[in-house]
Amino acid sequence: MKKIIPIIIACLVCFASCSTAKKTTSPPTDKSTPSVILTLEEMNIDKAFKKKQGKLPWPVSQGVKVFDYGTHPHPNVPSVTVNNHGIDIETAAGTPVRAIFQGEVTSVIEILGKKVIMIRHGSFISVYQNVTDLLVKKGDKVKAKQTIATVSKEDDSEQYILHFELWENTSHVNPNHWLSKRIH
Repeated sequence: MKKIIPIIIACLVCFASCSTAKKTTSPPTDKSTPSVILTLEEMNIDKAFKKKQGKLPWPVSQGVKVFDYGTHPHPNVPSVTVNNHGIDIETAAGTPVRAIFQGEVTSVIEILGKKVIMIRHGSFISVYQNVTDLLVKKGDKVKAKQTIATVSKEDDSEQYILHFELWENTSHVNPNHWLSKRIH
């Protein structure tokens, strides 16, 4: 079941990338394909977001990264490879989840019992999974470090782990390259 969640999130990110931006088409040619463009406001947010690379606040103010971005052996079954599209941060019960940058909430959904919030920042989308006590809804504008939810307890343990992803258009990117070096 856990393998299905990244696929569903990828589909939703693609939908969110295309559904909130204007769509334009070029005059028909052999190589013409529809493209997505940003509004002026979204272009400004996108530009400001890119300037913050390596300096964005973490989605929680305290915690420990327990599972990193990329392909790794499964922690309990080393013969199994896991591809993590984000990072997993273990934190204390009741820890607030914060938007990493200003933007617009594009989705608030539940996937296999896990609540997920997606926020669009120009051509980037931040994804916050395993949250509870939601404080935002689709269409809400948020500011950097605004509390949007709290971290939820993992189903099969006593741990409180936030799964965080960052996407540019329809491709996941390594959050480690965008977040500040220390949780703050």
